Amino acid sequence: TRRALALLTSTGERAVPGGEETERYKLRVFDDSSFAELASAHLLPDEAGLSILVSGLGEEEAAEGAAGSSVGGLGGGGGGGYIVVGTAHILPDEPEPTSGRILVFELQEGSLELRHEAAVRGAVYSLAELSSGLLLAGVNNKLQLFEWEAGAPRLALRAEHCGHILVLYVQARADFILVGDLMKSITLLQWSAGELTELARDVNANWMTAVAFLDDDTFLGAENALNLFAARKRADAPTEEERGRLEV
Repeated sequence: TRRALALLTSTGERAVPGGEETERYKLRVFDDSSFAELASAHLLPDEAGLSILVSGLGEEEAAEGAAGSSVGGLGGGGGGGYIVVGTAHILPDEPEPTSGRILVFELQEGSLELRHEAAVRGAVYSLAELSSGLLLAGVNNKLQLFEWEAGAPRLALRAEHCGHILVLYVQARADFILVGDLMKSITLLQWSAGELTELARDVNANWMTAVAFLDDDTFLGAENALNLFAARKRADAPTEEERGRLEV
C-alpha cells in the first residue's frame, strides 16, 4: 500500500516576460518516503486553494487533513480515499471572494481524477469531516454541511448555519462542531435531527488562528495576539442564557 502527502502549492507566473506576476495554485501529491511527485492538478487561473482534506467520504476509513494531509492506501489498482479541496475565485473588483468551489479528487494510477465539483457562494476557508459521508465547509460567513452521494457522485447541501463573520477554522468530534471565526471567537454547534444547532459561544471578541477539542466539554483556542485560551461548556448552568455562553 502506498502512502502519500497531498499539498496545495502556489507559484508566481507571468503571461509575458516582464509582465505582471500572478499566483497559480496547484494540488500536488508526493510519495511520503521518497517525496517523488506522484500526480498534480492545476486550479483555474483565477482560483486560490484555501483548504484541503483527505477523506473516504463514507466509502472507507477517513483521515483528516489541514494545510497538508497524509493519504493512505493510494495508488496500485485499488485507489483509496478522496482529496477534497476548497477554493475561492480571486477577482480584482471583489474585496472578498463571492464564489468558490469544492473539488473532490481521486488518485488513480499516477493521475488525479476530478470526481465532482460543487460551486459555492464564497471562499471555502475550511473543511472537516463530521462522520461518514458528511462534509463540513466554512464558506464565507456560513458553516455548510454536505452529504456525499457516491452513486451520483455529488455533494448535496443538507444544512447550514449563519451568523458568523468568516468561518476560518472548523473541527469536529462525534456530532459536535467547533467553529473558529475571524472576529467572533469560538462557537459550539451540534449536528442533530438533520439540523445544525448552536449550543454555546464565547461572547468575547477574539480573532482566531486555530481551534481544537480537548474533550466533549472543553475547547482550546488560539488568537492573533499569540495567546491560547481554554473554554468550557456550561451544561449544568441553571438558565438557558448561561448555558449558551462558554466559560473562558
